[in-house]
Parts: sequence; structure tokens; C-alpha cells
Amino acid sequence: MKLIRKIALNGLLALSMTALAFSQTGERSAEGSSFQGKVSSVDKTAQTVVVDGKTYQLLGTSQITKGQQPANVTDLAMGDKVAGNFKRSAEDKLEVLKLDIVAKSTPEVVAATDTSRSESASFNGTVSKVDKVSQTLTIGSRTFQVLPTTTITRNGATMNFNDLKPGVKLSGRYKISDQNKMEVLVMEMGGRVADQAVGAAQDKVTSESGASFSGKISKVNRSEQTIKIDKQTYHLQPTTPITRADGSPLTLSNLKEDQRVTGTYNRADNGTLELLSLQVGRQK
Repeated sequence: MKLIRKIALNGLLALSMTALAFSQTGERSAEGSSFQGKVSSVDKTAQTVVVDGKTYQLLGTSQITKGQQPANVTDLAMGDKVAGNFKRSAEDKLEVLKLDIVAKSTPEVVAATDTSRSESASFNGTVSKVDKVSQTLTIGSRTFQVLPTTTITRNGATMNFNDLKPGVKLSGRYKISDQNKMEVLVMEMGGRVADQAVGAAQDKVTSESGASFSGKISKVNRSEQTIKIDKQTYHLQPTTPITRADGSPLTLSNLKEDQRVTGTYNRADNGTLELLSLQVGRQK
């Protein structure tokens, strides 16, 4: 009887060890897995590269090639098509074993300002609104959707959605989803929250929204891309959205003296008042 119990106990122990070994094998099944896709971000300081929404860690032992020739992280750029192998570390990082730069990005891709659903495009500007409930942010007249896979950085450090505030300057890349949403792939935080212009009669600043103004246009200078409002000169940027009160778009050529306008601006490092947004015909 004791012999039977001992055999049964040894059998259970063997089954447990087998199950444990199987579990550990499953956890490490990502070792040597392959990946391929397009680079959306490269952090040369942190030695990381984002490919199709996943962040891969480059090591000193990572083999990087381009056209079958040795390469390094400085050869990687946004838009490059890459392929390689990785393993998952004990800290759950995707560590690159091999990475080959299959095709370099083209200037047309990097400089793109519009996009199809299969391509990404760049954006930059100053945040005017952050919606933490819907996980969206507004730059000018465009609303961008931030995803759980969106990579957010500042000076090489990883940031999160809660670090985003109105007035913060952003640059990055996005793609159009099947639902026509502008989904952010990667973004870099930089600059500072907008300051208040000194002497602007009706300008006002809040702790989050930066500087805003309202008044009447006294002068329009189309050659210098500026408008004068209440003795203050504001510079239009290529990204400055100009709209009517109903949201329909306008251009600098539509602006005239004596028009009532509202808007937001940022003071550049050289003291220039840069327009972030301008709306014609709306007053508080």
C-alpha cells in the first residue's frame, strides 16, 4: 500500500515539474521572434526604436545592418522599413538581436503633410485643448486621438497622456483610421507654455490655456504675414488655422481692417507674438 502511495506521489510530482517547465517555456516563447515594419520613432539616447507601435530596445550586442553592411542606430530614421529578431527580457523589454534596414525612408514620406489610411503624416503645433476622458488633444482646428500604443517623449524621457497640457508644443506623426480619426503614432513634447504679451489691452492668460486675445484688426500686412490688433503685431505661422465663427476656413487674404477677431498666441524666444489660432467675427 505504501509503495502504491509513493508511486502516485512521485507521479504527481513529475506532472507538476512538467507543467512548470511548459509554463516557463511559454513565457519565453518570444525569444528569437521576428518582427518587421516601418520605423515611427528613434531615440538615440535611450537606444530604442518604435516599429508599428512596439518599442524595441537596442543592445550593445544587437547586430544592425543596411544592405548587408554593418550599421548602427544613427543610420535609423523615421519611415525606414526594417526587419529583424528580438527576445523578451526578464524586465519584459523587447531586446533586438538582429535588425536589418530593408529600405530607407524617402524625403517625400518624411515631409508629408497629408496622409492616406495606409501612410503616416507629420504634425506640429501648440496644444489648445486636452480631453482626458476621450484621450484626445486639439492643435489648431484638428483633433488628434491618443492611443494606448502612442509613444510620448520629452528630451528622450518617456511621458504619458497626463503630462499633456494646453500651451505645450508638440510634434509627431499620425495616421487616419478607418473611422477617419487622426490617431497619433508618436509625439515629442517640447517648448514651453505660452506667455502673455505685455501691453495687449484685452489679452488674458490662465494657468493652462496660455494667452488669448480679442480686438479689432487695425492693419493687415500680407507680405510679412502679420496683422495688427490693439497696437500689438501678431505673426501668422504656416500652421495657424483661420476660421469663421461657424468653423469654416479662411485665409490671410480674407482678413480686412476693422474685422473683430479672437485668437490665441505664443511668445517666441525672440519676442515675436506667434498666432496659434485666429477666429473672425466672434466676441465673448
